[in-house]
Amino acid sequence: MKRVFAVLGVTLLLFVASCGGGGGVNPNPNPNPDVDKGSISGRFILNNLLPEDAVLKVVLLKDGATTPVAEQSPSADGDDWAYSFTDISYDSYYVRLTAGVDGKTIVLNQTDSITIDDLNPDRTSISTDAVGLDGTISGIVQVAGDFPTDRMVFVRVMRTDITVSQGPPDELNSVTFDVTEDLIEDGQFRYDIENTSYGIFQIELLGYDTQTHEIEVYGEYPENVVIDYLDHNLFSHNFGAGFGVDPPEVENGIIRGTVVFTGDPVWDYSIYASANTIPPVQGAPPGNFKIDEANYDAAGTPFEMKNLVYGEYSVSIYQYNFNIHKANYFGVYEENITISAENPVVEGIVVEADWSLLP
Repeated sequence: MKRVFAVLGVTLLLFVASCGGGGGVNPNPNPNPDVDKGSISGRFILNNLLPEDAVLKVVLLKDGATTPVAEQSPSADGDDWAYSFTDISYDSYYVRLTAGVDGKTIVLNQTDSITIDDLNPDRTSISTDAVGLDGTISGIVQVAGDFPTDRMVFVRVMRTDITVSQGPPDELNSVTFDVTEDLIEDGQFRYDIENTSYGIFQIELLGYDTQTHEIEVYGEYPENVVIDYLDHNLFSHNFGAGFGVDPPEVENGIIRGTVVFTGDPVWDYSIYASANTIPPVQGAPPGNFKIDEANYDAAGTPFEMKNLVYGEYSVSIYQYNFNIHKANYFGVYEENITISAENPVVEGIVVEADWSLLP
């Protein structure tokens, strides 16, 4: 019996010891405030001119979120702009480089998703090409008057947030689209400009006299526009221009509706709701609305396409790979839509899109 009591006594002592003795249960006997914390550091390498007098910020955001976790001013070393975020919880993040200028915020670049966890608590990221160079602008110019034959005519998009040197366009910060009389049909023509830098741009239709070197402004888009990482493909920037006469009033139709999705989302490339003319125009459709993870709702993602000239349109959903300039359509509205002076706004369109149709 004594041996039995001895065994029971040892067992009881072990149980009490495992519970922390007589002081109660301690679920974390070795607390460490740095557990599940890590850091992200890195640098953005500039490749083009920054906006003048811009206030640069580096912003840390969680994947899928729009509210910053933290932000800081980067430290400059030549073209390198460094940052370091410490004591951040394990999760997936991305880092943005932004420039504040003239009351606007331009997102100059953004890292890919960066995950910090037990295996990789401290991550480093180096992002090159910190001023993106893949901007595009397209639209329709409605014209009036006789086309000038004594000068060069072109659409010019030019950055206003930097001082652009006078002279020929550099095709990056100042880019042109040549216009000839044969491009004009039914009092309008379409322009497409690619490969601009990120920044704030002015859009104008100009005439250049090769003899006197004088420039005449025939018309312009009513406001300056921002091209940046978040919105670097601008559509439907339509305006009026007059050759020796007042610019005509621009038609401004609107299509609104929702997209209902089935299947699992694929965000490898940009997704758009589009309105295209019948027959379709070459290049980007005149009406586009970007759908991304921030505004996506599978049961019904609202869209609105503005600045549509009067006419007949088809509405569809497509994924676009800008690297190879290929569109893959995976949803279409079954009826054509007509926008006119009597019916400039069409609403209530419901388009069904099936992710499984993507290759």
